[in-house]
Amino acid sequence: MSRRRRAVAPLLAIASLAAGCTTVQVDPVDAGAHRLEGVCIERNSRALVPALLPAIRDAFRRNGIPTELRQAGSLDGCGYVVRYAGESAQDLRVYTRSIQLEIVRGEESVGRLDYEHHGGLSPTKYARTADKLDPLVDRLLAGQKR
Repeated sequence: MSRRRRAVAPLLAIASLAAGCTTVQVDPVDAGAHRLEGVCIERNSRALVPALLPAIRDAFRRNGIPTELRQAGSLDGCGYVVRYAGESAQDLRVYTRSIQLEIVRGEESVGRLDYEHHGGLSPTKYARTADKLDPLVDRLLAGQKR
């Protein structure tokens, strides 16, 4: 290996670590087919991100959609249900590693979003949960805002 390549190799390794890797997928609600007047949020006691539920409720409210929190067995009368999950991880400090959110009507999925941080030193790694979630919910609910 040439001297120049040996000098560049560590820099490339550091750059790839610093870049981190975050994947995001948003399948928005079809506003023509589904008008969300309100949603029930199915409480997930296994979601391991304490700030996630308040962030979801705030994001829906900001988009003009009222929310009602319900337990899994008490979803009668809910037209649209929001199901969510999230995980945190620790690297120097705790951060939100993944968020999954799905809106269903009956058993039909009408919209979903997935966020996952795969490691590295992404500048958004330690961002607040709401700061990660808000732009994704805005994309999910595009066309719903009143």
